[in-house]
Amino acid sequence: MRSNDTTRFVHWKRSGDGKVRPAYRRTVPGGEFRVPLPADVDPESEEFRRAWDAADRLYHLQRTLPGVSRVVNPGTVDEALDMELRSPEHFVRAPSSKRQYEGHIERFRREFGHVMMKGITWQWVQDHKKKWANAGQQNQWNITRKVMRLVTDRFIKSCESEPRRRKLAPLSNPWGRTPKFRIETEKAERQNRPWPLDVIVRVLRGATPEFRNLLLIYLLTAQRGQDVLRFTRDPVTYNKAAGVLIFTQGKTKKAMRVPVAPQLAELLAPEGEALLRTPRGKLWKLENAQETLRTLLTNLGLPRYTLHGLRSTAVAALGEEGFAEIAIMALTGHSDARSIRIYLEGFDQQRAASPVVAALSAKIETALRQASLGANGGRVAGVTGRAAARLGIAERARVRRKKLRGENSA
Repeated sequence: MRSNDTTRFVHWKRSGDGKVRPAYRRTVPGGEFRVPLPADVDPESEEFRRAWDAADRLYHLQRTLPGVSRVVNPGTVDEALDMELRSPEHFVRAPSSKRQYEGHIERFRREFGHVMMKGITWQWVQDHKKKWANAGQQNQWNITRKVMRLVTDRFIKSCESEPRRRKLAPLSNPWGRTPKFRIETEKAERQNRPWPLDVIVRVLRGATPEFRNLLLIYLLTAQRGQDVLRFTRDPVTYNKAAGVLIFTQGKTKKAMRVPVAPQLAELLAPEGEALLRTPRGKLWKLENAQETLRTLLTNLGLPRYTLHGLRSTAVAALGEEGFAEIAIMALTGHSDARSIRIYLEGFDQQRAASPVVAALSAKIETALRQASLGANGGRVAGVTGRAAARLGIAERARVRRKKLRGENSA
C-alpha cells in the first residue's frame, strides 16, 4: 500500500470539545459509512495506517451484506436497518449474534420497511406490542424490541450529526420507553441455571482430564467463558508467588485479581506453556467447549446445562453460605448487585440464614448473660404485665395515703 493511501476517505471534524478528530468516511446509498480513527497520533504513523486499513477492509466486507446496496427512501425504517447492518458494532458481533440480529432485522424490514422512523411513536409501539402478545409471540417481541432500540438510537444519532437530516429523526426512542414482556420460566428450564451437585459429580467423572480441568476452572473462578479460556500459566495471568490470577474481563474491561483455590493451584503447578488444552493438545475454543459439554450431557442422559451455568453455580453456592452480595461481586466482577440477585433466585434461604442467626446469637450472648445476673426471678419479673401493673397501683395508693396523713397531722 502506498504511503499516501491513508489520506483517502479521511474526514476531519471538530467535536463539541473543540478538538478536531479524523474518521474514515465513505458515502453509501441511504447514508454514510463512518469509522473513527486515532486522533492523537501522526497520520503518517504505523498505528494510524493500521486503523485506516481495518476501516477500509470493514467497508469492503460490509458492502457484501444483504440489503446494503439497495436504494432506500431517506428517513424510513429501511434506511435505519441498513445503517445497523453497516455499523462497525454489528460487524464485530459473534457469528451467532450476527445471524440473530440479521434475521430479526429482515423480518421487521419485510413488514415495516416502508414506514417513516418519525412515524414510529410510543403509541405505535404499544399497539403492535398488544398484537404480538395476542399472537403469543412475547419472546419474539422482546428480541425485536432490543434490536429496534439499538437501530433507533443509531438512526437518531446519525440524523443529529447532519443538520439537513435532523427533521427525519424521532424526538425520542419509543422502544426504550416500552418495557419488555416479563416471561416467567420454570427454574428447570432456565438456560444458565446452576448445576445440581449430583450433575457436577457425574459430569466430572465422565469428562476427560483436559475437559475436567476446564470445568473446574469455570467453577472455582466464577468467570465468563472467554475470560476463562485466556487463563495460562505464564506470569502475566498467573502470579504463583501471590497465588492470584491477574486478568481483565472481556465484557466489563474490569481489572481482576482472583485468588487461586487450592484445587486450582494443583492444576497450575505443573510447568507448561498453556493451561487449557484439548486432548489433542490444541487450545480450547468456546465453541469446542460448548460442543464437548453438550455431547457429554447427552451421553450421560442428563438435561441441558451450560458452561455459564457454572458461574451461576458458584454464585448460588456462595449465597447459600451466607456471603454478602458485595463479597460475591468481588469475585465475579459484577458492578450491579441486581445481576447477583438474578443468580440467587431460588437458592436455599434457610441454609443462608442459618449462619446469620448463629452470628446474631453470638453477638448478643454477652448482653443476655449480664442481664441474667441478679435478675428478678419472682412472679413479677419486670415492670410490665398485669401483675406489675397491680403492684404499681397499690404502691401509688400507699404513697398517697401517707402523704394525706402527713397533711392532716400538720
